Amino acid sequence: MPRIYPPVRLSDDETAQLRSRIRTGTWLARDLVRARILLLSHDQPALTQASIASQIGCSVAKVQRTRERCRSSGLEAALHDLPRPGQPKTLTPEHEAFIVATACTDSPAGTDHWTVSLLKQALWDKSSKGAGDETIRRVLLRNNLKPWLKKNVVRSEAGRAVRRSDA
Repeated sequence: MPRIYPPVRLSDDETAQLRSRIRTGTWLARDLVRARILLLSHDQPALTQASIASQIGCSVAKVQRTRERCRSSGLEAALHDLPRPGQPKTLTPEHEAFIVATACTDSPAGTDHWTVSLLKQALWDKSSKGAGDETIRRVLLRNNLKPWLKKNVVRSEAGRAVRRSDA
């Protein structure tokens, strides 16, 4: 005999909200599935989790988790995922400041400008902290720096920029 779980009880406002959201279809698909699970659980409390899962087309575990989360934490917690922490940042603010400060200085001897590879090497030499090319490029773009575009500019002793073709 299938186990009977406690019913999901929703207020009239909550059921009306869920029905309108399902009709408009403006939610994420996984949130709409959860809303359908809760509405079926509320409207037909005698349904088993397996029958709800087969009607909606999801797993029994998803039905169980959604119903339990609604009973313990409320409607919003049952419908939406918690925010995820994501990948931790590779560089600290001090490392980013070093990259920006280095990109604003004169380029190393024998080069016309700072490249992402040179900045990556400078960061490694200073702090033994490795970072990818894309990470360093994003740091530079966040600070509106594009040292690789300054390759056609040569600084004269007077401090004014002179095009290489004019020099």
